Amino acid sequence: MSNSDVTILLITLNDTHRDLDSFFLSLIQNNPAEIIVVDGGSYDGTIEISKKYTKSVYVINPGMGQQHDFALSKTKTKYVLVTSTNKFTPVGLLSKLKNEYQNNNCFGVHAKIKCKFETNFLEKGKKIQMMFLEGNKKYNDFPTGPCLFETKKYTDFSKELNNSVQSSGFAIDTIRADFLKKKKYKILYSEKHAILHEKLSFKTYIKKIISYGEGDLFYFNKNKLHWSYYRKLLSLTHVLRRYVFYFPFKCVFIPKFYIAIPFFLMIAVFRYYGFFKALLNKNFSGKIK
Repeated sequence: MSNSDVTILLITLNDTHRDLDSFFLSLIQNNPAEIIVVDGGSYDGTIEISKKYTKSVYVINPGMGQQHDFALSKTKTKYVLVTSTNKFTPVGLLSKLKNEYQNNNCFGVHAKIKCKFETNFLEKGKKIQMMFLEGNKKYNDFPTGPCLFETKKYTDFSKELNNSVQSSGFAIDTIRADFLKKKKYKILYSEKHAILHEKLSFKTYIKKIISYGEGDLFYFNKNKLHWSYYRKLLSLTHVLRRYVFYFPFKCVFIPKFYIAIPFFLMIAVFRYYGFFKALLNKNFSGKIK
């Protein structure tokens, strides 16, 4: 089925640790009108691989927010799918997401994620994490892709977001999620699945978790002046409450608790490490260098 009214947006930066060829082929098999790649200056071959599959490859200064908005400014179709290079798109998924959007009163439709690999501690823990995060929810309050939107509505939303807050740092996902809540926009969870297909390595995954911790500090600093003491406390203890108490307690009742509990505690340790590392760094701005 043709999806000539859908453009796929990708933000990249040194992504060759993933299987980019298989990823792009999965997109092409869904017959989109265009695939737009906005790269932040990769030096590992990501740009060259991307150009094999689409003519719309742009290279600008790195920054998730500005790369995202640049890609959106190049979109000409009615719909846009925002995704990332670690999420494989099965044949037919794009059409199914579009159909669900058209038949529901929502701002966007988010595909649930299935973990393809379960060969090591990180991949097994990640699968359990996704099970807890997605559960049986009807709506997603923290969309990270793949997510389909109507382009005009999403563009207006992004412009309003940019006018209200700086959104180019590590905390962009949190900032966007909070703004969606403020606007009361609903992101429908699709019963259809994309596939998390990257093989997780300790070095790469921990680096990502540490960056989330840096994002936690960036987000706190951006909001602390107008937050109440209670809201500040919630922000500072979010990781503690979720990854040290809430998730580990839920894990007691599942068969693989011996994997899940250490996995969540590990996330807490490295996320707080990123937070305090950034706190002690006088030059920390929250932006990707």
